Amino acid sequence: MKSLFLVDLSGGYSVSYEELLAGLRKQKGCNLVLRASRLLPFYQHLILAMVNDLQVYLVDEDFELPSTLQEKENTNVLINKEKTAQALQNWDTLQESLRYSKATLSLFTSGTTAVPKQINYPIGRLLRNIRIGSKYAAGRWAFCYHPAHMAGLQVFLQALLNHNLLVNFFGLDKPLIVDLVERFRISHISATPTFYRLLFPIEKPFEGIQGVSIGGERSSPKLHARLRKAFPNAKLYNLFATTETGTLFASEGDFFRIPEAIRSKVKFVNNELLLHRDLLADPSILDPEKEWYQTGDTVIIDETGRFQFAGRKKDTVNVAGYRVKLIEIEEALDQIPGIQQYRVYGRKNALTGHIICCDIKLLDPDLSIPTIKSLLKENLQAFKVPRIIKIVEEIPITYTGKIKR
Repeated sequence: MKSLFLVDLSGGYSVSYEELLAGLRKQKGCNLVLRASRLLPFYQHLILAMVNDLQVYLVDEDFELPSTLQEKENTNVLINKEKTAQALQNWDTLQESLRYSKATLSLFTSGTTAVPKQINYPIGRLLRNIRIGSKYAAGRWAFCYHPAHMAGLQVFLQALLNHNLLVNFFGLDKPLIVDLVERFRISHISATPTFYRLLFPIEKPFEGIQGVSIGGERSSPKLHARLRKAFPNAKLYNLFATTETGTLFASEGDFFRIPEAIRSKVKFVNNELLLHRDLLADPSILDPEKEWYQTGDTVIIDETGRFQFAGRKKDTVNVAGYRVKLIEIEEALDQIPGIQQYRVYGRKNALTGHIICCDIKLLDPDLSIPTIKSLLKENLQAFKVPRIIKIVEEIPITYTGKIKR
């Protein structure tokens, strides 16, 4: 029986590792700019670039390249035939070549808070977080992230280097996700809180799942509790990773501790997380005279020194002279049964500075807007209750699988 590499229903195909190697052997060159519009060609070119120690640029389907890189858009470079043939003899030689690759992968930040920044990753830095060995050989991964972003890249490398199966879940609806989990006996899922919330309510537990990772957005104790019921046999990991740094923190709950090895390179100023330039994958993104990188992530620190991510600095709006943290409203919405997903945001207003708005996707169709407002008033001051609440069929999701702010 062939060992499957990739199943992509949106593309209408499945590919074994044997077919992957055969396809790679036919290639004479690879592109330097890789757009993720088609998953298999994206991965084929990425693997060839890593084998040949090239620099490639991983971008969204509609990402506008900086003018300095636009000429590379349609550049196909010839690969080293001898080196490539040596790497593609069999799976073991390919794995060895990838593990010692000197390629550079250039990613771009999402640009939600500023102009996207180019982050150059030596492949060796990305591989530091990849666990390889016989204990990981049986993994069957649900692929829930965009392939051109950090989280998706790390799941791909984890699966590829352990000869695991990847099943593309990105953008699929709940019934199909449930079917694929069972059909392909998925063992691991790594996704955003947004992805997991869209699975609720869960009719029966996913008992075959062994590992569940959460990342990319703020999660909550309530979500963790629901996930433990939905995946009763899985280890639950909460991850913090950025395009600028890769994965930095991991925990089994909502609070993190700073690993001893990097304790001197992490600090908090006015409840904002700051990282020493040594932790950046590409320190050139920081002005040479600066030592600390301001992440824009705010935290809550408890009496033991543990910290919880509280959102982004930009997620605070001025309402008639009051500073309102949108996270407070989100936490109050979390407590209301019958809400599946929500988007809280500020809209500029000439009189008050901002008015708070909220789009809600319901689990309970009988839950009304007046009832939601009444329940929110039990936990929030009146000026924090959203002025405008809309019930919507869908909440817009970004390429990275997060709620679009």
